[in-house]
Amino acid sequence: MNKQDKEFTINEALNIAVEHHNAGRLSEADNIYRSVLNKLPNQPIALNLSGLILHQTGKTEAAINQIKKAITSDPKYAHAYNNLGTIFMDLNRFEEAAQNFNAATDIDPNYALASNNLGNAHFKLGNNEEAAKHYQKTISLDPKYSGAFSNLGAVLITQGKWKEAYDCFLKALKVLPDNADVLSNLGVVLVELGRLEEAAENYKQALSINPNHTDAMSNYAILLNNLGNKELALSFFSKRLELVRGEYTANLDLPEFKYITRSKIKHDIEQFNFLQSTYEKNTSFGQLAAVYSKLENEIRWPTSDAERVLLSKDQKELIKSSYNRLVHVADAEEISGGALNKNLDVEAITRSYFENKPGMTFFDDFLNDLALKKLRRFLMESTIWFDFGYAGGYLGAMYKDGMACPLLLQIADELSQTFPGIIKKHHLTQMWAYKYDSQLTGIKNHADGAAVNVNFWITPNSANLDDQSGGLIIHKAEAPLDWGFRKFNRDENLIEQFLEDSQAGELKVPYAENRMILFNSNLFHKTDNIRFRTGYENRRVNVTMLFGNRLRK
Repeated sequence: MNKQDKEFTINEALNIAVEHHNAGRLSEADNIYRSVLNKLPNQPIALNLSGLILHQTGKTEAAINQIKKAITSDPKYAHAYNNLGTIFMDLNRFEEAAQNFNAATDIDPNYALASNNLGNAHFKLGNNEEAAKHYQKTISLDPKYSGAFSNLGAVLITQGKWKEAYDCFLKALKVLPDNADVLSNLGVVLVELGRLEEAAENYKQALSINPNHTDAMSNYAILLNNLGNKELALSFFSKRLELVRGEYTANLDLPEFKYITRSKIKHDIEQFNFLQSTYEKNTSFGQLAAVYSKLENEIRWPTSDAERVLLSKDQKELIKSSYNRLVHVADAEEISGGALNKNLDVEAITRSYFENKPGMTFFDDFLNDLALKKLRRFLMESTIWFDFGYAGGYLGAMYKDGMACPLLLQIADELSQTFPGIIKKHHLTQMWAYKYDSQLTGIKNHADGAAVNVNFWITPNSANLDDQSGGLIIHKAEAPLDWGFRKFNRDENLIEQFLEDSQAGELKVPYAENRMILFNSNLFHKTDNIRFRTGYENRRVNVTMLFGNRLRK
């Protein structure tokens, strides 16, 4: 066999391997890549793509090393740099991701995928202008790249440039008239522009093109609720939840199915044990707790309980039917006669809010006894704690991803009706709950992108070991309106410097069961020191509801 024949044979083998790889037949593809590497240990394509399989099968560090070998073998291998950047994005290592995407685009200035990925990395880093530049370049390279239009529009929305975002999506529709992503994103912009009926039409059109478009589904559900059609809104929330978390989940390649943290698995074991003790005849919860405990013991955990670990293929297979899935949901129907305490002094609360400039107050006994009991049961039992990527290790349950239930939507409605002087005509835009155990820290200083923030706590006072702490600290300093989301929500150093310079003072609200805090959502705030008892039922749970937009007060 001469040299030319050998190269042809290697290329042919790689082409077959890539076909297997693209079809999801990873084992067959990997066998061919390894065969190639046995003959040519420095073959860059085989190194790169076998590295990608290592990542796909949970061996992330080995994947990084393998792809780096491909780059060493061929320093001009743009695709290898792009793959390496993608792995770093998965690991939330955005600086390293940006460096690799940048290298890919330097090598190949016409590489549209890498250009778009570079925009994504900068967007995650809060570099909105830089992100927009790369998205615009991607569109110039590939005018039919719908993701780049959507990403550019997302940057413009974050900056409050709704008219520019509207124009961006209209341009996208000219080249992609039947693209559900673009139609859904255009709906988001139309909502911000106050054109709600047009937004609804865009969502409906997106869903007619792709009935399983989860973003369009959740966006439409939020809009329907704000238009007063709660029943239809809940049906769309339910359908989305079934698609993403149900028995026949469409996409198991999402990060929340591939990764786990020590704090997440500890919570899930505790919750399954709690459910087993609550429903003694249903032994499946105890069986799940045993499986997760076994998995906890076999994983080599990093030092931090909040650091993510990529599950291996076998580990994913072991828990795929339950991990971050909708295993159990407790009843949370509306309460006849209302959910809020009928004895609230609305006039005094409203007066206190505006006297404490620039807008903040708190009060006790927010919910009536039945609503509090029912909501606590819903949040204790329901396996909706899917978000675990927070630095403090606490868990989150999100509006579109399990939190949308009749009781919480009723509470939001009654808030708007009870406090019209504070909430005004702002609609419910976001809602979540966070759950902390006694060993973890809370969220650091940040602001939220809303006009009014509603925050209340539901864990019994008996769980709190320090009745002077455990709550919220609200600074009397508003985030500058020209700051993008990452700056006012996540840039800790910038925020701390701003607060030090402002010397605006603060309001410390100690933790108390059924205590409600109403405040201007643009104010910087953070969780106070937490010292709660151990045990699942003692985990600190808060509910947050956001109304309106910080740029439209």
